[in-house]
Amino acid sequence: MAARAPSTVVAIDFGTAATGYAIAQLPPAGSPIASARVFPFKPGDRGASATEKNLTAVLLAAGDDLRVLAFGRAARRRFHEMEPEEARGYLFLEQFKMVLSRAGRGPLLERTVHALGADVAVPLVLAVAKVLEAVRLEAADRLAALSVQPEDVTWVVTVPAIWSDEAKAFMREAAVRAGIVGGASGLPMERLLLCLEPEGAIIASMLDVAPDVRGRLVVGSGVMVLDCGGGTVDVTVSEVTGVEPYALKEILPASGDAWGGTLVDAEARKFFNALLAPRGAQALGQLADAASLTAVMDSWEQAKSTWDPDDAHRCIAKVEGLASVCEAVGGAAVMAERVAAFNAANGLEGAAAVAYRPRAFALWLPCELVRAFFDACVAPICAHMLQLFEEADALGYAVKFVFLVGGFAESVYLQRAVRAALTPPSQPPEGYSPLPASASASVCFAELIVPHKPVQVVNRGSALWGLYPQAFITTRVSRYTYAVSLAEAYTAALHDPLPAPSYLFRRGDNQAFATNVLVPLVQRGDELPIDFSVEREAHPLSKAQVTATFDIFRLKHRLPPMELGLRRCFVLRDGMDEPSPEARTVRRPAGAAASPTSSATAALATGAADLWDTVREMGRDLLRLPAGRPEHRRRRRRRAAAPELRALGTLAEEEDDFEADFPDVLPAVWERDRVLRVSVDIVRPNANTVGHSSTVSLFFGRTELSCAARSTAPGGAPVSAKLSFD
Repeated sequence: MAARAPSTVVAIDFGTAATGYAIAQLPPAGSPIASARVFPFKPGDRGASATEKNLTAVLLAAGDDLRVLAFGRAARRRFHEMEPEEARGYLFLEQFKMVLSRAGRGPLLERTVHALGADVAVPLVLAVAKVLEAVRLEAADRLAALSVQPEDVTWVVTVPAIWSDEAKAFMREAAVRAGIVGGASGLPMERLLLCLEPEGAIIASMLDVAPDVRGRLVVGSGVMVLDCGGGTVDVTVSEVTGVEPYALKEILPASGDAWGGTLVDAEARKFFNALLAPRGAQALGQLADAASLTAVMDSWEQAKSTWDPDDAHRCIAKVEGLASVCEAVGGAAVMAERVAAFNAANGLEGAAAVAYRPRAFALWLPCELVRAFFDACVAPICAHMLQLFEEADALGYAVKFVFLVGGFAESVYLQRAVRAALTPPSQPPEGYSPLPASASASVCFAELIVPHKPVQVVNRGSALWGLYPQAFITTRVSRYTYAVSLAEAYTAALHDPLPAPSYLFRRGDNQAFATNVLVPLVQRGDELPIDFSVEREAHPLSKAQVTATFDIFRLKHRLPPMELGLRRCFVLRDGMDEPSPEARTVRRPAGAAASPTSSATAALATGAADLWDTVREMGRDLLRLPAGRPEHRRRRRRRAAAPELRALGTLAEEEDDFEADFPDVLPAVWERDRVLRVSVDIVRPNANTVGHSSTVSLFFGRTELSCAARSTAPGGAPVSAKLSFD
């Protein structure tokens, strides 16, 4: 009996600061996508449908089962009401999502987060799984009330677009441990989809725009999404390729950084630390134990979203309800003394000074102080937006609409700053623009659209995407270069100087091969259709080789195409000395002609993966116009990974165009930078033959990367590989 197609989607918007979920059901056949009904819910609130999200916080029993006892604000309130001795029997976790994107903390599955209460380190994957489990249990009750069977459900979990392949694979593992798919859930792994947050946002936003805006969202329109959440800011730039229904293709790789609203909170926390604990952080820690600091930050959160420096009634951020704080620091008189000391130490007086209102137990924060909190992230958000406008313009695209979404998008100040950056200099709006005077906005005359509920659009859009995963996004631009380490026939002009003598392998017939050559499969900037795959065939070097091992590497820069005859890039063994810039210079050797790639074989490599770098802003090198053509702005032909080009990864563009697309000196690539390894047995027709070739393939799914290898012998079975967590 064939499995039924899923008719219901549960989408979990797992955020740094807050989490929500939505349930969507397919409309009758033939109905437009916009007619699908989506119901958002607030996890931890079992009442009627809520339009807000809840804190990403969970309270667990400290026993062996680690049961989920409460979620969201209820979890935090319940924990902070406990006496210290009682709290030791519980684990309280909140705001730990950003640990996934921090560099230098080791493999993701080995990372931990600190739990309050029992005061222990908890595996990060367990913390994430418990949040997902809490939402799953609540959603399951709602599904049962709707008479929806578990086998009729597809689950969606949102992830930032700038997350690494490993972080996405980590989320899938956490979902398995949460009982969403796999194991006892009875649902196959394909019933879990990962939706990129800005893509979910644009789906809901475009369907909900006013009719006059919808009439201007025509084919060819450039659309930017600024998804400003609690932890990260994701930016995507796409072109509208269809309107009935809407379809989009990426024109720039997704980008962004850790510029979310919690960065503003971190700056505010520094201020409260300096004000309330002038003798050091220990006093503030005591406040946190008494839940007073939580009260301060809750009040600050309310003031943050409505703060407006150009509104006479909202230019002062009023942090209220601080009675417990006053008591913790020693009373109203001590609080007043600390405020006065802070103002004196920082030269603040008059309207620029912090004010304490003892009758209201409130702090009034002056405009310039609060502005400094915001500009830690608002300034780089706007500057990055301008940069992307210019990069899109260099490719011949005009971005006409900017959708500002996410929880942080509810900030009045952020909205004003983005609008100021999108306004011609001759028509500045009222409000503050954090951009330097030298910043150019000549190509940034776009229309800003802020949805009615920007905090909800990711959740609603991801549920719609789960119903129609083949719709909306048709093409993405690769954020990375993916390459495989192979060997090829040695040529001095292409391979000298070798990184080490051991990189030269001589076969029994005395033919020489250069090993550990990095061969590109997909280049950064390539257009990849959804569910795209690329293959590379390789041959064994000798009769003694019984296994082909393919090591896949991910780079942030483009590699010289093999067919251009440029010096090769090698994978360096861990422990080797850093090669000189001259040894990594990209150039065509004198007298060398471009030629097809020689037969290659899998290179053996060792070393552990160490891959957990935070994604940073794209470099501008990839998008500058070719030298010698300043007389006009020419639209560069997008590098499409067409099916007929998959085998060799060749590029349908002129050589001088490409030579502007990679740096003159390539960064070193090390064995430890490997992201995937897959091995397959080599099939030999008989003992006296070298053996059949083997093929490695990369599959770029809707949001995730996978890899497989197989022997080309008749009946050769593919061997799949998962992202390395070594």
